This record gives sequence, structure tokens and C-alpha cells, in this order.
Amino acid sequence: ENAGTLNGAGIYEVGENVTVMATAKDGFKFVAWYQNDVAISSSNKFSFNMPNRDVALIAEYEPIFTINYVSSDVNFGQVIGNTTGKYKENVTLEAISANNCSFIGWVIDDVVVSTATKLNITLNGDVEVRALFKKNFDWNIIIVLAGCLLFAVVLIAASSAYIKMKEAEPMPVRALINGKDDKDVLFKNYKRNAERDEIEPVPTRKSAKPNIQPIPVRKIVVAPSNHKGEEVKKQPKASEQKPTLSTDVNEE
Repeated sequence: ENAGTLNGAGIYEVGENVTVMATAKDGFKFVAWYQNDVAISSSNKFSFNMPNRDVALIAEYEPIFTINYVSSDVNFGQVIGNTTGKYKENVTLEAISANNCSFIGWVIDDVVVSTATKLNITLNGDVEVRALFKKNFDWNIIIVLAGCLLFAVVLIAASSAYIKMKEAEPMPVRALINGKDDKDVLFKNYKRNAERDEIEPVPTRKSAKPNIQPIPVRKIVVAPSNHKGEEVKKQPKASEQKPTLSTDVNEE
């Protein structure tokens, strides 16, 4: 009685046209009209001529169950199939994976019931099915990272080689001359450095050991002089003087 409503029952004359109608309620579907356990029509609106006897008709309904299927991630995959089904009906659902994604399995009541892409369900009530998908490993990311790492290694090696090459070269010196005084100072410094380099050359970066020459030493002798500017002779040492007798002194 909760499956639907009926219209058309009543008293009719023999031969009169009779029309009966069965209207299903939500969640049910009309199946057929039965008379004496025999199906006489599958249309919910049935017409016939009244016979010379009473007529008893039975309208059969069956419940319609809802199939609620969802995807774990719509970007990884989708599910196709019917959203409703009749009692004891066999319903097929299919999981379609997106590019670079894979299907894992079907889950009903928190239990994995199948890992095949197609799932067959015999309905005996409403059911909720969850399709699990996953993203496959993207090798393109590894290739890009490897390329970046290789580029970094090559760049570091090239920079190190360039620095070593520059260190082996002599370092140039540039001077900006703004006026005459700066020119004079620069010339004096250049002349002083040139004279110093003749005695002690400055080593460059190419030579591991500096080429150092000994500094020449010149001996300077200073002679004493008196107040007139005359050179004072050197007095002999006591050991070199000839001893004199006191008698000789007295005689003189």
C-alpha cells in the first residue's frame, strides 16, 4: 500500500470500457497488472471491456534503490553507471582513470570489495560505492631535477676553473690621474718602485718562489779632522809604541 496508488475500481455494466491506473510513489516502480497470478499488462494504465463477472486486478510494484557512487578525486578518475536500480537487479559500475593515474579499488561500507575496474552489484537496498584513484609517479619531475643538478655542477666547475685561470694571470693596476700633482706623485712612486725592483724584484703569482738578489753593501770610512779641517793622523796603539828610557829624556 505504501508503494503506490490505484484508480479505476468500481461497479461497471457488462461490456462497458474500464480503465485502471497505477501510480508509483517515490522509491518504487510499477511492474505489471496481474489477474489470477498471471501478468496481463506491463502498462500502468490498462483498459478492457467489463466481462459478465467480477474482476480482481493486482498492481505489482517493486522498490527502486539508489546507487550513490563517488570518486576519491575527480581529477584522478571518474565512475560511470546507473544511479538507480530495481530490487535484485544486477548493476555494473566502471571506473575510468585519468592520464597518469591508476585505479586502486572499490570501497563499500569501508571495505575494499574489488580491485577490478568494473564492479557488479546485486541490489537489495540503497548502496554507496567509493572508487579510489591515485596519481602515478611523475618521472618528468625527476628528469627536470636531474637536469638542474647537472647544470649546477657544470656551472660550479666552470666557475672554479675560471677563478684558477684568473689567479694565474698577473693583476693589472690602473691609476686615474686627475692633475699635475697626481702625475708627479705617480712618477715618483714609479721611479722608486723601479729602483727597488732592480735590487729586489717583486715576485708575480706565476712564480712560486721570489727571485731575491742580495743587496750590495758599500764600506764607508770616516776620518777625524781637527778644528782647522786638517786630517788628524791616527795615533798608534800602545802596543805598537816603542818604549823610551827616562835617562834619554833628562839629557834632552
